[in-house]
Amino acid sequence: SFGLLTAITFGQKKQLRVAEKALKKSQYSVALDAVNSVEGMLETMDSKYKSKYYFLKAQALSGENKYEAASDAFTSLFDFEIEDGSSKYSKQAKPMLNNLIQKVSSKSIEQYNSKDYAAAQVNFYLTYILSPKDTSFLYNAAISASLSKEYDVSLKFYRELKEIGYTGINTQYFATNKETGVEENMGSKIQRDLMVKSGGYTVPIEKVSASKQAEIVKNIGYILVNQGKTEEAIVALQEARRANPKDVNLILNEAQLYIKLDQMDKFGQLMQEAVKL
Repeated sequence: SFGLLTAITFGQKKQLRVAEKALKKSQYSVALDAVNSVEGMLETMDSKYKSKYYFLKAQALSGENKYEAASDAFTSLFDFEIEDGSSKYSKQAKPMLNNLIQKVSSKSIEQYNSKDYAAAQVNFYLTYILSPKDTSFLYNAAISASLSKEYDVSLKFYRELKEIGYTGINTQYFATNKETGVEENMGSKIQRDLMVKSGGYTVPIEKVSASKQAEIVKNIGYILVNQGKTEEAIVALQEARRANPKDVNLILNEAQLYIKLDQMDKFGQLMQEAVKL
């Protein structure tokens, strides 16, 4: 009935107001409880309240450091408002999501630098999930997982990198410090050009990094070797060798695998190849 619907709507509004007030006081768990209390009514919720629900939920989850769930709530908000033809909360939410990504990526770098590789891989991967265009975070997650000896996780990440065609190629912008004579990485083209213009730097150059694709295939091979998956490892190392025919270590590692398989003829062939290099 109309009376019941009015009462439900009033209840929803009231709980969303509670959440809003709690967020202003940074009482994130209170805000989350209030938002969660109306979750069951989401299907019947008026569209303007539904947008607000996602917006408040995303903020409460961010405050509670539940980054992945917060990202899902932000995504739900963006998707819903696109569908609804509105952008009331999305405009405010986008910078909030960017701050969240910055927070998680900074944490992952901090953890990596302090050698907490297990925690770093989680947050590097989460940064990639939050911002899929930043594929270098997936690469960092793979390295960190390998360093923390989580080989199954590392293998999953390396395979994902291979699947998306990650190359890791980037351009670095250098200039020479006039005072010290040392060539320095300036971070960006704009920064480099500004420093050269200011007169403190000279000889602006650009360096393009090598592709990491062969290294990714090689790492897949090495992890499979560690896991005792000899035949799969051979396939991966052969693929890596096609990309790096002059890498002696790849030949020697593949040769070692043939000893395990008791295929001494193939071992001998590879050792001869290695000697020729």
